[in-house]
Amino acid sequence: MLAPLHDDDAETLTKARISAVLADIAAQRGAVTRNRVAGALSVVLNWAVGEGTIERVATTGLRALK
Repeated sequence: MLAPLHDDDAETLTKARISAVLADIAAQRGAVTRNRVAGALSVVLNWAVGEGTIERVATTGLRALK
């Protein structure tokens, strides 16, 4: 589901880019799947910050769909 982000660099990933991919996921698979994918992506990016791999988390502030 996150294949569209595979070529993106995690350091330069933008909230707008993530939101666009998540909107596509929501349209194809529904809000629950979109929220789960967003949560998993957030965990991975937060881990990368903790490891010093990236400086910021682009998923900060993204709201869950209802």
